[in-house]
Amino acid sequence: MSNARYNFGSLGSIKAEAIGEPGQRRFRIVINSINGQGSLWLDKNQLFRLSVVIKQSLITLAQEKTTSDVSINELPQTGNDNYYVEIEVGNITLSHEPNENLFAIFVHNLDEPPEEEAQVEFKMSPKQMSDFAEEAQEICAAGRPLCPLCNSPIGQDPHRCARSNGHNAN
Repeated sequence: MSNARYNFGSLGSIKAEAIGEPGQRRFRIVINSINGQGSLWLDKNQLFRLSVVIKQSLITLAQEKTTSDVSINELPQTGNDNYYVEIEVGNITLSHEPNENLFAIFVHNLDEPPEEEAQVEFKMSPKQMSDFAEEAQEICAAGRPLCPLCNSPIGQDPHRCARSNGHNAN
């Protein structure tokens, strides 16, 4: 799994972004390393699920008492390929490398089967992972409010809730 087409090595920065108006937003993860930059486009649910998996992984790691955070300045930098990658995310795999206390992320293109080689690989410290997960959850929560009955987004148009149109017992 370590032979990705684009290996960014250890990231200098990672940022979650939402572009556009609520209801029409597109989401991306912007990564930067000494090897280059990338824009990983994904949907809101993928971004949110990734943030939840990251938080769960960090909790598990803390319970195993192996957490001794590595600062970003101590992360090993590799190569100098200076490429720019922009892909639509299909599948994301997360793994922990205990010897380095880093997380490796493998990103597969939307158009490729998950068993194919990953398009993008990068590594992050637990602190970077935690900060990114918080940012991603804030961005996901900043969209349109959800209806408390049907969990559908409420927009500017009148909301048609299937649970409150006479079929609800209340």
